[in-house]
Amino acid sequence: MEKWVSIEKRLPKRGERVIVAHRRYEWSNARHKYYRLKRLGVRSAVYWYEDENGPRFSDGPDSVVNEPVAWMPLPEPPKCATH
Repeated sequence: MEKWVSIEKRLPKRGERVIVAHRRYEWSNARHKYYRLKRLGVRSAVYWYEDENGPRFSDGPDSVVNEPVAWMPLPEPPKCATH
């Protein structure tokens, strides 16, 4: 079984699709501002490069995964039975 890898320790290969854990923010109507949740979001994304803002993962056109903290390789797909 694959384990989570901290982005501070190692990054995936450029163009590799992985599962990314990232910090989540949500809108608070009570305070009318964003606040940090104590849990992480998880989604599939492609690693592209690292710049002064940190590692860049994207999960679609014009979509960046903000504040990634860890990643893991995608699992192997199931074997397909042939007829």
